[in-house]
Amino acid sequence: MTLAVLARMRGAGGLAEELGLEAVALSRRIGDQQGQAHALFRLSDTARVRGDWDTAEKRGQESLALYRSIGDLGGQANTLLQLADTARVRGNLRSAEERGRKSLALAGQADDRLAQANVLSFLASTAHAAGDLDLAERRGSDGLALARRANDLLAQANALDALAEIASTRGDTAEAHTLFGKATLYGVAGIASSAELCHARQLSLHKDLNRGTTD
Repeated sequence: MTLAVLARMRGAGGLAEELGLEAVALSRRIGDQQGQAHALFRLSDTARVRGDWDTAEKRGQESLALYRSIGDLGGQANTLLQLADTARVRGNLRSAEERGRKSLALAGQADDRLAQANVLSFLASTAHAAGDLDLAERRGSDGLALARRANDLLAQANALDALAEIASTRGDTAEAHTLFGKATLYGVAGIASSAELCHARQLSLHKDLNRGTTD
């Protein structure tokens, strides 16, 4: 986990921006295109958090161009999903749908079930917003199935939440309540699992750093 990501998680947006820009500059200087693309992706995310959608779009497009230049399918899929959500927030459902479909195709080429699950949950929300509840439900169900195969709790929570919203719109209050409850439980468990993994990685990094200073 980078310092910029940690800073963003702690609400230090200005510091996250500064560290992210430094990461971009360093990656460019040493010729690390993947590192540069990843840093730009994170900077786009930082801009999204503070509501700067123009900057989020610009940096997302820069990240996408770099991922394309090195043929990183996973990076392209993730960045397109981020750009799709930026379009959705800005009210451009057509662009959100188009970008989401491209992201899904790339995730399929990369054989990344988790990425496919997350994109399908997003596309379920775009279909829901467009008023196509049948399509939204199919996408949500497909996303949930893939999230279960990937054994990812947060992805399952996202799919369940999308399906709960659809059930609510259909007027099925009981089903919506059940799905929302499951989504909450899976979400809490997933966040706890992610926090434990992050802590374990931090401890491992700390041990490696200490080992390096004593060697």
